[in-house]
Amino acid sequence: MEEAIERTVIATRRFARRQMAWWKDDPRITWVRYDDPDRVAHALAAVAQRT
Repeated sequence: MEEAIERTVIATRRFARRQMAWWKDDPRITWVRYDDPDRVAHALAAVAQRT
């Protein structure tokens, strides 16, 4: 079980890194930091700009 958890964590981190590399330069994406206290307002503003 411990090995399965460790492998899942490693695979998840690799997957996240691949996603960031793939989408980092995509102009359609507005990145909002997960730890930004105003993340909801920033996300809503980004959506409002696109509509």
